[in-house]
Order: sequence, then structure tokens, then C-alpha cells
Amino acid sequence: MLLPVQLCRQFIHPTGVQLKKAVCVVLLSVLLTACLGGLVAQAGTQVILAILKPLVGLDPNSNGLFQQPVIKNRMKGFLGDSYEPVMQLLMTANTLQEEGPLFYVVSRYTPVPQLAEKAGFVWNSDTNQMAVMLITGGSPTVIAERVLIKQANQKIAEAVPEWPVELQTILDEDALKKKAAEAAATAAANALGVDPALIQKTPAQIAEEQLEAELQQELQEQLQQQAP
Repeated sequence: MLLPVQLCRQFIHPTGVQLKKAVCVVLLSVLLTACLGGLVAQAGTQVILAILKPLVGLDPNSNGLFQQPVIKNRMKGFLGDSYEPVMQLLMTANTLQEEGPLFYVVSRYTPVPQLAEKAGFVWNSDTNQMAVMLITGGSPTVIAERVLIKQANQKIAEAVPEWPVELQTILDEDALKKKAAEAAATAAANALGVDPALIQKTPAQIAEEQLEAELQQELQEQLQQQAP
């Protein structure tokens, strides 16, 4: 493998020296970026880990955790308009906890009941992914950073947020509730002799689908009339 300097020498000859120098600068920049890309990502993880590790078991808010620029800027980025109300919830948390590769906080009460009754923030040190879970009426909503990771088969995939037991339990319970509701709806539909899918749809969805079907039928009729 040729070193960057050796590659540059191949470009340099008596004519067009200035152009060759410019090409060398670009080439060196590309090679440097490629070499350092992984190191930069690793450094970002190490910086956050260095911030979080000493605060485990302590109050994250009194220690200014969420005011750290490297954390605050990322949270603003993936939460968008939800940042301010989510922070109102997280400001009620009083302990930063650690569970395996996960560092997390969970709110103690809600100052914004119209948004959610509980919120949890998690950072995964394995994937360097941040995620927030909002619980409203017992149902969780997940907002997470889009992070790409390399799988065991060397393929690139989007990371799926991982949760500590306290928050994963909420997800599991919600999944069981939805499955039970679907089973009840299917049983009711079968008893009535109708399509189970219709029971699970709202009147607005059913009306919209019927309108779409009528429009498609009308379009087909018009095409048939125009055909020779």
C-alpha cells in the first residue's frame, strides 16, 4: 500500500506543479478523514462516558449533566420541538443509574401532564445512541437518535434502542395490552361474522378506504369507456 506522500510524488512532475500540489492536499485530506473517522466516533463515546461514569448514583440535574454541550446539543438535535417539555420531565429525576452498557434517568413526577406522565432518558455506551421514552396513559412513545452500526454479518443497520429493565417492562406490558386488545377484537369480529381488520379500524379510516375504492372504480369505468 502506498503512503500518502508516495501517492503525491506520483502526481508531481516538471509541468503543472501547482495543480499537482492542490491534488495532493485534497488526497491527504481524504485519507486523513478516512483514517480518523472511527477514532472521532470512539472519542465521542469516551467523552460522554467520562462525563456520565462519575455521576452514577448522583443527582444529574444538580450536577449539570443535561447542560453539558456534548449532551445538550445532541438531545436538541433528535428531540426537536419536544426538547423543552421532555427536559421539564427529566429535570425531576434525582439519580443517574447504570445497567450494563446503559446509563439512564427516569422522571419522578410530571410537571407537564398534557405531554406525558413519565419520561426516561437512556444513553447506550455500546452504540453511542441516545433515546427518550415518554409514557402517556401507560403507552410508551420512543424518540431516538438515528445511529448506524455494523452487524455481525458486516452489514450496516440502524441501531434499535435498548432499555433498562425499568423502562423495558413498560414496553413489554404495552405490547401485551395491544396483543390482548387485538385478540379481543378478532374474537368479537368472528362472533359478528365480519372481517377482524374492520373492527380494529376507526370510522374515519373505513370511510377513507371506501372513498378510495369508489374513486378507483370510477377511474376504471372511465378508462373502459375511453377504450376503442
